[in-house]
Amino acid sequence: TLPDPEEIKALIVLPHSIAPWDPHQAVRLMQEQFPNVPIYSLFANVPGCSRAYSLENAAIQALMRHLVDDHDYKRFSVMLGASTQNSISSERLTHIKGFLRIELDPLNVFEDSFRIEDGKTVARKILERTEDAPEVLICMNDQTALGAIKEFQENGIFVPEDIAVVGFDDIVESTSIPCTYTAVTQSGWELINALVERIASDLAGKTAYDKEAVTLNSQFVHRESCGCTSWFEKPATADASFIPQEPPR
Repeated sequence: TLPDPEEIKALIVLPHSIAPWDPHQAVRLMQEQFPNVPIYSLFANVPGCSRAYSLENAAIQALMRHLVDDHDYKRFSVMLGASTQNSISSERLTHIKGFLRIELDPLNVFEDSFRIEDGKTVARKILERTEDAPEVLICMNDQTALGAIKEFQENGIFVPEDIAVVGFDDIVESTSIPCTYTAVTQSGWELINALVERIASDLAGKTAYDKEAVTLNSQFVHRESCGCTSWFEKPATADASFIPQEPPR
């Protein structure tokens, strides 16, 4: 429940958190409900409002190059969250497929939510595979990756020795797993600071509200969970020569 519109000076919205299946529609509904309130989208590229989000294309390219070229993985599994048109899973999967040189086995594409328990459930499904078990599990967020790793461990399957696991966002909780964690990171604090500074400037009248985007590049950081057990202390970043483009719409 939102307060009286007369009391709201600005709205900061996390579309992928409040409406993972249709983040764009959720923001449109808010714009209709609060037509005179400036809306700022955090971590999501939602047209029609001011927004701050990460460009992940180059980092995902670096991740996939690393998994395919450096590790020579051929059997991939992917764990999605909501995978509707404008969801974060759909955007990330589009980039992954664009850089993957082989077709994903439909049996190794799992759709659930972004919870630890969903990661455990998917890990159990993978453990049931007796033939052509995946070599690597790509999770679209960290909570599902942590759940999968814990479930593998409880069943005597070790990461990365038996299966590699990689994810997105690089949250602090990833330090709780037995190996260090390979992920595509978001520039979370930098994006928050940039957006808050813009909001403060707009509310103070120094700048006018504008439906513009603040973007920062995500980075690919490899550690142990992808299989880099001998040189994980030297993190890799996306190729600086690759200029990231706007995510496909």
